Amino acid sequence: MRHTHIIRNLLRAETEAEADYDAAFARAAKAASRKIPKIEAERKTAAVRLAHLLTLPAAQRMETVTSAPLEYQGLALAVLLLESSLGQMPGRPMEALALARLAKKVLAHSELSSLVTELYARASAHVANALRTLGQLPAASSQFDDARFLLRQQSMTDPLTSAEMDSMEGSLRRDQRRFDEAEQLLQRAALSYKATGQRREEALTLLKMSNLFKEQGNPTKGAALASRVLAMNDPEQEPRICFYAGHNLADALCDSGLYSQARQVLAKNRSLQQRHGDPLSRLRLQWVEGKIAQGLGEHQDAEVLFLLVRHGFARHELACDVALVSLELAALYLKQRRTADVKSLAAEMVVIFEGQEIHREAATAIHLFRDAAELEQVTVGLVRNLATYLVHASRDPALAYQAGS
Repeated sequence: MRHTHIIRNLLRAETEAEADYDAAFARAAKAASRKIPKIEAERKTAAVRLAHLLTLPAAQRMETVTSAPLEYQGLALAVLLLESSLGQMPGRPMEALALARLAKKVLAHSELSSLVTELYARASAHVANALRTLGQLPAASSQFDDARFLLRQQSMTDPLTSAEMDSMEGSLRRDQRRFDEAEQLLQRAALSYKATGQRREEALTLLKMSNLFKEQGNPTKGAALASRVLAMNDPEQEPRICFYAGHNLADALCDSGLYSQARQVLAKNRSLQQRHGDPLSRLRLQWVEGKIAQGLGEHQDAEVLFLLVRHGFARHELACDVALVSLELAALYLKQRRTADVKSLAAEMVVIFEGQEIHREAATAIHLFRDAAELEQVTVGLVRNLATYLVHASRDPALAYQAGS
């Protein structure tokens, strides 16, 4: 009951700032609506141009656009390129990056106007978002600085452009562990989407905030936002959003030690899990099921689930996720005093990291863990410390490991 009361209070508090945004965004939306007909009129021709570009090898696309500037220009083509770029995220960030850069080249060929400037800023934000996913955080931050500079030159900016940029930059600040800035940006984006009636984008931004709070060690707030997303979406109309919201809620409840409630959430959303989860999402859901089993003392079931998830991540060559699930197993084995199994796990983690392109600091941390295991000096605290580091290091390759911190 106390947990439910906290969630309700948090949801109520989030509504206080919303009214201040409505009038401002209504004015901006009205101004932006006058720009849309021009783009829509060019969209059919631009779709033909885009289709041709996508048939070419990525290396030839930029040359094609550069060599025919009069043919490959215009707002509509740039918009379609940005939509295609976003569609490649997060699974294919290199392709997303190439398409966003191509959009910038198209806009550079276009006649200068306030809308071209605004779209160029958007393209810079898309470039930044792809660079972030690739772990190039300083370069991503520089692109966002450029985008913000361009928008400051505008007397009025499309509210959806502002919201999109806030949402993307919020993800970057989270990856940089600048959590207060990330929360402010994501909160502003969510309110912007709400004010302009973009319910799906609002829900996705709230899920980003839910993950942010989890990473900050505040699962109660993460659970509140996931609950809000579930409440505002119909599973029949937005099944994937509800799937991810259910996952976030169950995971946050696990982090709060509310394992029985987490299991109830997963049971309630079982049909969504079976119909709408992609293979990796289902693996992550099994991971949560393993944490629930471990929390409820069902150690044998937890071990089986963790081993299945670990094997699945290994098939996808996701070394960091393999290591994180291995650490879940290590914590389980430590509780059962299975030191030989901890040693075996640590040795396998080293082999997996050496077989993939993982940055040096993370590999060093795994080697130190293996050494501690060999000396039978691994503790649950060391396991949790390494797990936290690996989560952060997966986004920031320059992050150094500090054992015991």
